[in-house]
Amino acid sequence: MTSTLIRDGPAEGAARATYPSYMTEVAWTDTDPLKLRVEQDGETITLMTYRLAAAEGQRKGVVFYIHGFGAYCEKSAYMLKQLADRGYEVFALDQRGFGNSGGQRGLFESQKVIYGDLYLFVYRAIQQYKLDLEKVPLFLVGKSFGGALAFNLALRYPQLFKGFALVAPFFQHKEDTIDKYQYAFKFCNIFQLFYSFTLKDYPAQYQFIGKDPKIVHQAKISTLVHFYDEQQYARKHAPKMATPFILINATEDATVRNSTNKEIVQLVKNPANKIVELRGADHLTITYDPAYAEQVYGQIADYFDTLLPSGEAKGLELIHFD
Repeated sequence: MTSTLIRDGPAEGAARATYPSYMTEVAWTDTDPLKLRVEQDGETITLMTYRLAAAEGQRKGVVFYIHGFGAYCEKSAYMLKQLADRGYEVFALDQRGFGNSGGQRGLFESQKVIYGDLYLFVYRAIQQYKLDLEKVPLFLVGKSFGGALAFNLALRYPQLFKGFALVAPFFQHKEDTIDKYQYAFKFCNIFQLFYSFTLKDYPAQYQFIGKDPKIVHQAKISTLVHFYDEQQYARKHAPKMATPFILINATEDATVRNSTNKEIVQLVKNPANKIVELRGADHLTITYDPAYAEQVYGQIADYFDTLLPSGEAKGLELIHFD
């Protein structure tokens, strides 16, 4: 199978999945507000962005959302709206090769490209919306592999973000597949092979995910190598993390290893950090189920509030939600 460069995401005429109404009834305030365009292989491609305005007159901070592998942000406004309702302006990005962004589908090219795109995303929002960083704190939220990227982005720019949130972050595969077969993946990368995710990975109530042409279901071997490299970077440099964060785990997560997530929190040793566990939730339902999503983003908003000048950060605590 080959990888094809796409300028602006899948064609509009592609088959569409039928999403639940709660995922479509909340609209973004703006689509493509940052007009991000980058060059790739001699072509100009779109990096699609989205914006939710904070409740009128209440902007307490600005949140940048980083989605997980395969996902995209068009249908995420329903959960992020909770942050907007609490006074946080939200920006989201379809990463290169995912969703409505152009690029080779499912391909993380290099650390330079990954973090170049993320920095451009944040910088353009600061510049275009004239954000005064002395008055407007910035925050990150990352889901799954987006959580690992958010963690490492905060490591790279320790003075830029006031805090961040990790939702079921992908610091290690539950079955340890990537660690076990890292050398095989690096060898196979020479031949540009693919690893496939199939429809059977999704429960019956979430088959709409598998039918969505904008969801990426295949990861190039080189992408798995990047997974490993980012996970190792986080583990190695975690003790240097200066930015406080909240970690939200799903107790029934069969994709990521929760114990590794907790170990990374302990490596940081910041008393302002917080761990939340959602009992019964898994890697999908923690954000796709509206009841769990409400708990997740309510917790995130509460935590970010404690990091504001008028807030009161508490010591490291572990909270369980049934």
